[in-house]
Amino acid sequence: MNKKRIESEIEFKDLLKNPLRLFGWVYPYLFIIILVIGIFYIKNIDNVSFNTLSPVLTDTLASPRNIEMKKGGILPAVDLTKIKSPDEVFKAKGKELYDANCLSCHGAEGKGDGSAGVVLNPKPRDFHSTEGWTNGRTLPDMYKTLQEGIIKNGMAAYEYLPPADRIAIINYIRTFAEYPEITDEQITTLDQTYNLSAGTQVPNQIPVSLAVKKLIEEYKNAQSSVQN
Repeated sequence: MNKKRIESEIEFKDLLKNPLRLFGWVYPYLFIIILVIGIFYIKNIDNVSFNTLSPVLTDTLASPRNIEMKKGGILPAVDLTKIKSPDEVFKAKGKELYDANCLSCHGAEGKGDGSAGVVLNPKPRDFHSTEGWTNGRTLPDMYKTLQEGIIKNGMAAYEYLPPADRIAIINYIRTFAEYPEITDEQITTLDQTYNLSAGTQVPNQIPVSLAVKKLIEEYKNAQSSVQN
């Protein structure tokens, strides 16, 4: 039987005839090189992955901010009779306002299961539950919540809504469950506190850019007057 003898030297002519033998000679060295590179990478991974370019930070204070131009005036007074005896138009208005401002957190049925409320902690108010109300479930309490908000619970204030709209929202929310009866005394207290029957004075509003421009013009005019 012929036994293959161990070659002490590489026969390059044979390697050309049988390239697979070349892989057998090169493989150990290739494995060692890959191993060394891997060890180097692991030991220096912090430096290798370090971002040498400074991130670009946006100065939010320098970002232009503006508001719409609005003419001020007096918002219509609240018809106090509709608080206890809302007509169909007032009820429909309440649902429309609820869907636009409250549904995303409190849900269509007022159970606190709105899509936007999933990430909130604590969860949005379940209007069917009688427990855990911060301000209470009476008409004045609910109006206060809409007027001032509840910061610790993530409840935004809706003071920008006309008083009649807030009353309409409360009226619709009260249709979800049994709520304390609205009394004449509550309506009187609410009116005295927030002047519902007198209307609400809303100031004029101009864009910030226009306000800055006017201030600069006034300053220049004042400087010219001083110099003259």
